[in-house]
Amino acid sequence: YNVAICEHLRWNASHLMMGYVPMTPDVKKHIDGTCDERTKQHLCIVDWNQLPCGTQRYDYFVVKTTVQIARNTICKTTNQGEE
Repeated sequence: YNVAICEHLRWNASHLMMGYVPMTPDVKKHIDGTCDERTKQHLCIVDWNQLPCGTQRYDYFVVKTTVQIARNTICKTTNQGEE
């Protein structure tokens, strides 16, 4: 849970550094998705607790995938030394 929150904080920081800003209510009325590329506004640049559960799953998935990749990399590196 805490790692997924940290992942969302990382994601927010990344998007803010790329020039994105939180989406205004007016822009939200006029787009179908979560992002307006023209104005660089994103609906998900909010605190973790403001995200819908379905969107929070993206952060959980990133953490889960990162752990799986790290485990596979460590296992491959460890097994190469045994050959």
